Amino acid sequence: MNLRRFFSRRSRDEEMAREMEAHLAMEADWNLARGLSPEEAQRRAYVEFGSPRRVRESEWESNSLMAIEGVWRDVKYAVRTLARTPGFTMAAVLVMALGIGANAALFTVVRTVVLAAEVGLTVVLAAVALMGCALPAWRASRLDPLRVLRTE
Repeated sequence: MNLRRFFSRRSRDEEMAREMEAHLAMEADWNLARGLSPEEAQRRAYVEFGSPRRVRESEWESNSLMAIEGVWRDVKYAVRTLARTPGFTMAAVLVMALGIGANAALFTVVRTVVLAAEVGLTVVLAAVALMGCALPAWRASRLDPLRVLRTE
């Protein structure tokens, strides 16, 4: 979809509404010329054309970025909901701040201990791999785990 069409949806929608009204008026005039009453001519024009609202909605959706609009609606709903309950909002913000802070502190410690230690990362990864692969291999085959790892 072209972004220009996305940003000009409103003017396109108004233009389409005018075109549909003109089409319905021409069809009603045609029906009047065939001898129908004005009410019946309008009704038949509408029945033949279909629902103008459905056509406009279909066109609006085809010129929309539905995922972005859905996210935008969700954000507006969340802001309205949180604005109605300030106590809950403060509690939620506090919990999120504590969680993010604890997560950052934990990863800082892990990075310092594991990555910046004297022991290289490859040694640590090899030890983890040995523990993760050797013990199940030893239990399954009753062979020496190092011999099993060497053959793999």
